[in-house]
Amino acid sequence: IPAGQDVDEHAISLLLSSHYALFDFTERGGQEDEFARLPDTMKRRTLIVYDAAVAGAPKVSGGMTLTKATRWGIAPVAFRDEDELREIVRDFLVGASQPLSAPATQGVQPE
Repeated sequence: IPAGQDVDEHAISLLLSSHYALFDFTERGGQEDEFARLPDTMKRRTLIVYDAAVAGAPKVSGGMTLTKATRWGIAPVAFRDEDELREIVRDFLVGASQPLSAPATQGVQPE
């Protein structure tokens, strides 16, 4: 972490310079703040996943995270094991590199 930055500031600077963002909402944590700060330019390049074997639904608050995910048309994707997660991420990366299509219509439900 560069001098003069805390962990959160550094995480945001990394996200802003990234081509893709992957968030795991299996458990609550700082990822909600980071997701809330993503610029609109990341909406086609962001994936939200959660481990369905651990959590029956993604741990998403009804605040800014839910609002932004719904507005961006991002529905969390459940995975049950590491192989399935790899497949989901691979498919996302292939799809994110394709020309823009109609936005997803599924929303995110608060926990």
